[in-house]
Amino acid sequence: MSNTQHDLTGQVHDLISIPDIAANAATNLVAVWIAPYKCKVSAVNWIPTDAITGDNTNSFSLALLDVNASTELASKAYITGVNATAGEVVILYAPASADAVADNGVLRLKRTLVGSTGLATPCSVLEVVFQGD
Repeated sequence: MSNTQHDLTGQVHDLISIPDIAANAATNLVAVWIAPYKCKVSAVNWIPTDAITGDNTNSFSLALLDVNASTELASKAYITGVNATAGEVVILYAPASADAVADNGVLRLKRTLVGSTGLATPCSVLEVVFQGD
């Protein structure tokens, strides 16, 4: 019998709600995930609630940062030709082998404004897929 989340077998999906972000909002960290225990992260997905049409002049990019916010693990720039539909699961990070994260390890999602007016970022969900190590 499982007594804690750490005792569960298989993958766990943590969902983090992110509010919509105005087009011209400054670059900022928009989500933080803290590992509930020592685990291995196998995927990080971003799911917007509205469609996005990329633009080279005014857009935004998303970057997944490691524990120290010093290394970019993955990024997605919404430039011309890069679009997303409402509810689409956008794979931000899916390493060939799951990455170990220490208990209380942190992953951060950063949104970067591109251009003078940017591009609105719809409310969304960040999904972190992991399992006990």
